[in-house]
Amino acid sequence: MIRKIEMKITKNFMTKVLLLILIVVSSIGFDKQSLAQDSNTQTGKPSAANSPAANATAANVSTTGSKADATTVSYQTAGHQLQLMQLLQSIDPYLPAGNIEGKAVLSGSTTMVLLGQTWAQRFKLFHPAVEFARGVDGSDASLEALAQDPNVIAGVSRNVTDAELAKLKAGKCKDPMVVLVALDPMAIYVNESNPIKSLSPEQMQGVFGLGENGQPIISTWGQLGVTGPLANEKIRIHHRSEISGTRSFIQQSLLGGKPLSEPAETHKSNHEICQAIAKDPAGVALCGFGDRVDGTRAIALELRGQVIEATDANFIAGQYPMVRPLSLVLDRAQLTQDGGLRASILKYILSRDGQREAILAGFFPLNPDFIRQELVQLTGTQTH
Repeated sequence: MIRKIEMKITKNFMTKVLLLILIVVSSIGFDKQSLAQDSNTQTGKPSAANSPAANATAANVSTTGSKADATTVSYQTAGHQLQLMQLLQSIDPYLPAGNIEGKAVLSGSTTMVLLGQTWAQRFKLFHPAVEFARGVDGSDASLEALAQDPNVIAGVSRNVTDAELAKLKAGKCKDPMVVLVALDPMAIYVNESNPIKSLSPEQMQGVFGLGENGQPIISTWGQLGVTGPLANEKIRIHHRSEISGTRSFIQQSLLGGKPLSEPAETHKSNHEICQAIAKDPAGVALCGFGDRVDGTRAIALELRGQVIEATDANFIAGQYPMVRPLSLVLDRAQLTQDGGLRASILKYILSRDGQREAILAGFFPLNPDFIRQELVQLTGTQTH
């Protein structure tokens, strides 16, 4: 998890940097009533009914390039920035309690590597006596490591299954605890020259999964309605390696555990996947919102006849559903044996400071009410 990767400087990243500058310099008192949550608080999504971007789907925006269209897009961007600002300001800041020292082994998801690095560096500013060590890479490998060593903190970029929790308990991690720390909305990426507009869940399953005969269900772009020179081209899938949480997320959440189609190419990171898609007119992949690079395009989801664009605004509004959890898994028993080290790390990550770093790393923060619930489970006391 603690492994240096190339910083992704994209328009999306710079937008979030500017957003955080606004947060730092602004002393505006935000109206927290606008953050009333819907019943799906576990996903950390603000209520669609109260969101300023609730009806601002990109599907309703013309692409004619007129001045009016540009103004509409500008208002949409401002709306979702304001809502992120409100969300972050509603999360309690980190308040260090006492002298914390010791060593923590951070292991796991390569998707979370840059974020894990930053969290460790920022935490040490509060607690310089704490040491962080790097464990094995990959969501699956980190859970294996935790089963053998309850001192490990495992980063996982997908859902943790009941079978995996049972395996941890059967090993040396007797009381595994899964703490949601950020959200990573996912999008289907294609080369910017690809004319396809949207895909349904059934079409995505056909592209990324295998049929009963062990062959791809959908193998050419023409089968997805693409016309022109690309129609007869074979779909080239770009994946992560088998140890990756991204790949496991596709298999678990998109395919229901069924086998994946063989990729044309595998890559070390989601950012590298998008760089490859930018050079591959027939390529396709599933990556996070923050992974987009020039030369790629995120296509919309078609759900129950509605086209939902893969945009920050739609995700914040609770309209875009394809999201994976980013979690830390640890042994609860260690919380009472390490002098407060793990509890303090988790409190920092779930604070305004830690969630701000999640935004800068290209992810999305959690719902403040959900964070408070997690802290209650962590500390056993109600936070304000």
